[in-house]
Amino acid sequence: MKETKLSVADSFEILFQPLSIEDRQELENKLVTENIPQTVRVWNNTLVEQPDKYDICLEWEIPVSEKPVSYQDEMEAGADICVRELQRHDLTIEMRTFLTGRLFMYRHEIAARDFVKGNGGVISFGRRANRPKGMYEIAGDIAQTLNMAAGTVLKYGRYASALESIRRLEPVVAKAILSHKIRISHEDLQELTTNEDRLSILRKLAQEIQPSRRVNYFDIKKRIDAEKKKQDLLNEKKIVRDVVPSIHEMPKFDPDADILNLIYTIPSWISSIDRAAKHTDFQKTTAKSNHKLANQIVYLREALERINQKLMEVK
Repeated sequence: MKETKLSVADSFEILFQPLSIEDRQELENKLVTENIPQTVRVWNNTLVEQPDKYDICLEWEIPVSEKPVSYQDEMEAGADICVRELQRHDLTIEMRTFLTGRLFMYRHEIAARDFVKGNGGVISFGRRANRPKGMYEIAGDIAQTLNMAAGTVLKYGRYASALESIRRLEPVVAKAILSHKIRISHEDLQELTTNEDRLSILRKLAQEIQPSRRVNYFDIKKRIDAEKKKQDLLNEKKIVRDVVPSIHEMPKFDPDADILNLIYTIPSWISSIDRAAKHTDFQKTTAKSNHKLANQIVYLREALERINQKLMEVK
């Protein structure tokens, strides 16, 4: 029976920057010249290393064996891949940024997972309860290892999260951004994930990607905005207003609007949390649900800490 060819899992594929033509040729020449057996790292029947070496070995019939590695789950595997890939010296700026941010995301998820396991799957809502490792502490650990500021790690985490959202919708565009074929700033990347026309923009970007040239996100967005405006004008119907409001009738800016919104909605959050804490048997709920809830609690607690800090600044 022919052995099944190994490949990289879809969830890990974006973590590996392909070798350049020159680097792949150099690796190929080295492997063919040496012609000695090679090993590849494998977890759950999938490659957890850059696949070029494995592909070259198959092509030239160089013996290759699997080196099994052990991880608790996909999060640990992904974090280890990020750490190993960050040691490369040929990464694009975008790829190094993404891998740093993705490492932060993986370790944040691992901290929540370990917290749930360490507490027997039971989540405490008490103010003095044990807490999972916070995002600032995790960012600080990574920053120290990579010799950068913790705030930079957090910024890169937001970049990685935005890119993952794009990957789920249009994988080709995500890869093009990481390979620097699409020029887009961090701010525009964040905006793209919430833009109501993002699917149209992503599809347009995917259509215009070519090996011979780079695509500028700003130009694509400007063209789509112009097309949308033109279409809106064509579809616009004449509306007759009985009363034309004067400039004095414009609504005034209310600086308390967002605060009042929180004041009126937080009680419903508290009620929902208390109800879940009182009526849910956490010993019977699934580990997956517990893990997701622990993550959301971490995010909520950190959001509350941020707004409380703002309040402290004005006292």
